[in-house]
Amino acid sequence: MAYAINSTVPGVPCIFYGDEAGMEGYRDPFNRLPFPWGRENTELLEFFKRIGQIRSNEPLYKEGLFKILYSDSDLLLFARYDKKEAIITALNRSGKKVKILTPSILKNLLTGKAQRIIEPNGVAIFKLKKRIESIEIDFEK
Repeated sequence: MAYAINSTVPGVPCIFYGDEAGMEGYRDPFNRLPFPWGRENTELLEFFKRIGQIRSNEPLYKEGLFKILYSDSDLLLFARYDKKEAIITALNRSGKKVKILTPSILKNLLTGKAQRIIEPNGVAIFKLKKRIESIEIDFEK
């Protein structure tokens, strides 16, 4: 979740060497271990790659405005947007599915599918072909 935030807020994302492979730092000397070639956490590595592809392919991450849409202790939604479209990063720390109630079609850029569900302890990056000022976000919890 932290990397999804780091990569979709304004600015240039930065990670520590090995984070994308699931390395943990601990204390010296474990904080300087070599990269785990052939033993990477492949699911995590694919997640980092996919977010990197999305960030590279979406001009809103370079030029879009930023707006927090919703925030509480378990749920965070924010948007990068311009006059024509928006990308919403949605993070759900709860153990329950959260459904976004909106008439707009939401395409999850991480999966390539249309959906409105943010999975428990999950991340979704939705793209909308709509002005952000007209989006209403309601939730079914």
